[in-house]
Amino acid sequence: MGIDQEKNAAWLYPMVESCLSTDILRAWQRSPQFNKDDKEKETQSRLSNLLEFLRKEVENEERVKLVRTTFGTPFVPREERGGGVKPKAGKGFVPTSAGLFTAKGHKCTFCGKAHESKECLIARSLSLQERVNKLKEGKCCLKCLSPGHFAKGCKAFIRCLLCGKSHPVILCPDLPAKKEPESQGQELVSVQSNLSKPSCMSEVVLMTLIVEISNGVSKRKVRGLLDSGSQRSYILKSTAEALNLKSTSSENIAHTLFGGATTDARCHKKYSVKLSPVGKGTLFEFDFLEQEVICGNMPRLPKEQILKELKRHKIWISDLGDSCPKIEMLLGSDVYSKVITGGVKQLKGGLTAVNTKLGWTICGEHASSNNENRELSTMLTSSFFVKNLKVSDLWNLETIGITDDGRSLTKEIEDELAREQFLSYLSRNEEGRYSVGLPWTQKQPPEIPTNRHVAETRLFSVTRKLRNLRKYHAYDQIFRDWLDEGIIEKVPENDLYKRSHYLPHHPVFKPESLTTQIRPVFDASSKTDRAPSLNDCLFSGPNLIEQIPLVLLRFRENAIGVTSDIKRAFLQIELREPDRDFLRFLWWENEKIQEFRHNRVVFGVTCSPYLLGAVLGYHLSHVPKELKEMANKLQKALYVDNCVTSVSDNNELNEFIVQSTNVLAEANMNLRMWCWGTFEATNQDATCNVNIEQDLDPVIPVLGLKWDRTDDTLVITPKLE
Repeated sequence: MGIDQEKNAAWLYPMVESCLSTDILRAWQRSPQFNKDDKEKETQSRLSNLLEFLRKEVENEERVKLVRTTFGTPFVPREERGGGVKPKAGKGFVPTSAGLFTAKGHKCTFCGKAHESKECLIARSLSLQERVNKLKEGKCCLKCLSPGHFAKGCKAFIRCLLCGKSHPVILCPDLPAKKEPESQGQELVSVQSNLSKPSCMSEVVLMTLIVEISNGVSKRKVRGLLDSGSQRSYILKSTAEALNLKSTSSENIAHTLFGGATTDARCHKKYSVKLSPVGKGTLFEFDFLEQEVICGNMPRLPKEQILKELKRHKIWISDLGDSCPKIEMLLGSDVYSKVITGGVKQLKGGLTAVNTKLGWTICGEHASSNNENRELSTMLTSSFFVKNLKVSDLWNLETIGITDDGRSLTKEIEDELAREQFLSYLSRNEEGRYSVGLPWTQKQPPEIPTNRHVAETRLFSVTRKLRNLRKYHAYDQIFRDWLDEGIIEKVPENDLYKRSHYLPHHPVFKPESLTTQIRPVFDASSKTDRAPSLNDCLFSGPNLIEQIPLVLLRFRENAIGVTSDIKRAFLQIELREPDRDFLRFLWWENEKIQEFRHNRVVFGVTCSPYLLGAVLGYHLSHVPKELKEMANKLQKALYVDNCVTSVSDNNELNEFIVQSTNVLAEANMNLRMWCWGTFEATNQDATCNVNIEQDLDPVIPVLGLKWDRTDDTLVITPKLE
């Protein structure tokens, strides 16, 4: 352009400066070159210094970009890194608390779902190399599995539960791959997807109708359900047998149920069935597969609610009335598409009449005449296959989302490691008492704080509470009894400065209890600042809550229900010496604070129920051969320290009481507070050979329920607020 820098510096300098961004201008003004001017040629010098500054800034930015891209970290421009100037508050800027919150979302690198990569079950089906490749593709750290950095510079402390090396469990070479189900032969299996009708109130009517089916000799009226969500049509096995229908062929079909569950493939006989509308001679022939159960009760629409309107539209409905006949046929999409005519009538109250070649049918929601007494009717899946379903599935599905990790990969490994530790520490003394160790999550007890300050603070507050309630002496007597029985001991002076951990404790009152109206409970979840608690450092074992439905079902299986419990069960198991200092607590002696430690398993530590169950399981699995049947029954009846089961008659009752009491007595455990459902059995003398403690209360608690032994019923009393 022919513009000379020296002659035009006076107007070029402000023009160049005005084109720069705010952060560049600030950097320029902080730069030493800003004040490095020649007074004789001030404007020209400033322009030269500014251009020199800009040249160096561009070179520096290029160097940074080169270094970042060379070592694999993507270069992000300054304006995209959030380094710009924040907008000033004004009319167009509204401050919000949303800007103060940052949500940390976990997205699995292996499957893309919302959970941490280390807990992914899909990753277990991949080989080790495939897992590593997936992580590299996602630019994730091979140590902590987080994206954005590499393992070489990762500062996370990771220790494998399987081999102890510095890598996550999911990348351990010792991790067993998930086995694929073995092939069952070359037989082709047709998998049919059958969509379930939703659970409905009695005000919702599904498309049902009455049809006549024929075998060529005789006819029979049956109730059918039109289900466009099922790919195949079904007839009850009992209906096919009653009509002596001849099977034309068979098919292997697996049903996909509501929620995605799939049944095992099963052979279904196929029948060619002739159908006709009620009172008409038109015959239609379709293929149906036999099924033992199709669905549950299907309410019908009462006549009085709709009969007048149907007459006005000249519509005759075959399936009306107050009764509820069972569904004997399901007409799936293979039949539905051939019988539908397209005729539709909208009725009052939300109902719709649909015309088919087999007659009119009604569907939709209608207003209830009595909302207070409405009936809830839940239909089972249209193609519900019940033969091979497990009863436990009924409650296993209900626990999804509320159990700890839902039996994730990590949880399975933890349970196995806890089992290995239990067996390695297990021993038994001359008296028959078992000794166990704490199942640490690491090979050695971790560095956890002593927690003494917290325990001492809680001691003062608990003492004040007990004195106000006048329960101090009763609480104090429990510790004195424990000290006399060897359940606890004073910490020797030589051991006072060993590695240790103190547990706060507090009383729990149960006035209704016949045996223990006050008991100390120790808080192993107590922690200091961000340090881990004792429970954080221990395996908790399997979730025992899932056992309750099975135990209750066995309790109602036979004629006579039986319950008992193990007296102070946790305190009958000894703790190995190296772990006792991690179970210290504080209490008073002669008005001074005294350090105590537990010699037995502690109620309140997360692993205690698991240790008790593991000891009982081990003991019962090593009984003599002639007691194996009783031991198996007793093991299934135990839930923590409660025994809940049932027997067929009085002889079996007496035999079970005597044998189970004697077997557990060998492990220094006392089964007591026996009670049973029929009071006639209390007159039996066969139990006199052992010392049996009986509970004669007619109503007793059983796993959270109330058992009325007078009429043998279980009662639940909800707390309505």
